[in-house]
Amino acid sequence: MTSNFTTQNTSILATAPSLQLGIWITTGCACFAYGFGFVGNLLSLIVFCTQDEFRKISTGLLFMLITVSNFIHLWTLASDYLTLYSIAMYANTFMQCRLSYYIQNISRALSTYWMVTVALDRLIRTEYPMRSKKICTKHNVIIISIIYFVIFAAFWSFYLIP
Repeated sequence: MTSNFTTQNTSILATAPSLQLGIWITTGCACFAYGFGFVGNLLSLIVFCTQDEFRKISTGLLFMLITVSNFIHLWTLASDYLTLYSIAMYANTFMQCRLSYYIQNISRALSTYWMVTVALDRLIRTEYPMRSKKICTKHNVIIISIIYFVIFAAFWSFYLIP
């Protein structure tokens, strides 16, 4: 029996120029987004670290933690994106396949919950201005951050199990 279909060893990119153009556009947009993301996070970190007003209040510490967490998350996304082009950021596959996703999920969750904490901090400061001096402290931010980290590290620990 003969088949009506023939097989060739050609790449799909060689046969579909519109697909290749789409890949180049996606790559360019990703480089643009990651580049601005890194620059924006770096500038935010510089502002939050150098301005005394931000370092004195709990909200400033939360914004600094969000910036660091977003930077870590952006790094894991960029290293994951580069693997599509066979560029390995890590020599060990455990680092690339497991630890990277573990850190990615923890940093995403921490950023989200710290943003909620900023909203609660602002709510407490406006609704209860006298009590906010005892509630909205940098010490409480550190405590809640440790609690968040322990919970999320335990929650996503299945990524570390082979």
